[in-house]
Amino acid sequence: MAETERSPRPAAAVPFVFGVADRMSLPGTALVRLLTDVGISESAARSSLARLREDGALRSVRHGRRTDYELAGLVEAAFLRARATGHPELGQPDAAASWSGEFHGLLFAIPETERPHRDRLRHAARLAGYAPLRPGLMIATADGWPALAEIVADTPDGATICPLVLRLAPADARTAALQAWNLARVAVNAEALIGRLHAAVDDDPASPSGPDALRRYTELAMPAYRFFIGIPQLPAELLPPDWPFDRLVAALAAVRTYVGLAAERYVADVVADA
Repeated sequence: MAETERSPRPAAAVPFVFGVADRMSLPGTALVRLLTDVGISESAARSSLARLREDGALRSVRHGRRTDYELAGLVEAAFLRARATGHPELGQPDAAASWSGEFHGLLFAIPETERPHRDRLRHAARLAGYAPLRPGLMIATADGWPALAEIVADTPDGATICPLVLRLAPADARTAALQAWNLARVAVNAEALIGRLHAAVDDDPASPSGPDALRRYTELAMPAYRFFIGIPQLPAELLPPDWPFDRLVAALAAVRTYVGLAAERYVADVVADA
């Protein structure tokens, strides 16, 4: 299938396909086929896999003439966090239940001449659960410093990156979380997403099957998992009133019943054939 304007970004679609397959390893031929099923061209799929492997987000394992791919590094950690968040039966992340009342901070000063490294650090930090509070300061409710060891070790000359612990009064902590994760806007976007998910289930009683099921499930469910990656399960004391998290999980469960189970069966057949 040719790529269209509505085709998902390969970097986001790859972990999502792993989630639908409910596997930590996928044959390369199956992975490419599934990516084309969701609307990504074969050439874009293959080049994206190579780029993700180069960036440390994927690792490849040879089995004779077959190459299998596995999620790796921070992408793997974010995938596991999002999967556990979206599927409560798998067990919830610990950060929300065991928050110490302190933020873990990432303080950095990277010159403009090293902008690519700064962008790489920010991206990696977001995958590790951090969010920007101020220029040069990102915060998280759990310590993600160990996960950033590789990028910290590669710090260029003239740049500094260091961890810190931020202790705030409860009201100030709520304000910091509201600003860092932009929770007011996120809540509005989540409400809109919940409405779209429910409308999709209510307005289309005929559930698709085969590659159409995978394509439809990706279109509906992948934005929810991107939500779970971008907004970790924050402690209740940091969240605004009527936070839509539980309703989003419920809407996602309804979509899985509507089309996700059919998508999972199709993906399992593709993987078995490979």
